[in-house]
Amino acid sequence: MIGKPSRAGKAFQYLALLAYLIFLGFPLVWLLSTSFKPPRELVKLHPTLLPDNPTFSNYVQAFTEQELGRAALNSLQVSLASAVLTVLVALPASYALARFRSKLGTAALGWVLLSQLFPFVLLIIPIFLVLREVGLANSHAGLVLIYVVWAWSRRPCSRSSPPGTSSSSRSY
Repeated sequence: MIGKPSRAGKAFQYLALLAYLIFLGFPLVWLLSTSFKPPRELVKLHPTLLPDNPTFSNYVQAFTEQELGRAALNSLQVSLASAVLTVLVALPASYALARFRSKLGTAALGWVLLSQLFPFVLLIIPIFLVLREVGLANSHAGLVLIYVVWAWSRRPCSRSSPPGTSSSSRSY
């Protein structure tokens, strides 16, 4: 039986946790600090954590010249559409294929399994070529389609839920 940790043990745990948080947090602090540095200060031979002359010009440039706001809006649109479509279409489809046996379902799952044998990076070019042929390359719809299909291919998640959960959730 494991007893209650001693004060020294607890202190060591908190010290280890603090060290881990500093290890994880330092790159984020450096990133934030660097975002306020002017370009000349970025190339100094001996960099400093805090900027000598903090400036918001990098943020102004990111939002005006680089259109960061538009990119953030695009990401929000794609992620919301992907989430909604995954919940409405892909998850029920993967659940049906996981629970009910048919020859078509078995063939579809075979293709999904075959696609999972290859690293995703090997599939990027064929996926792009297919999307280009159907006119969905470089579009939100093509990106949403890829995200939904990828979520659908995560079928083992549907299979891991106990069969009783679906029958107990039916409304009579």
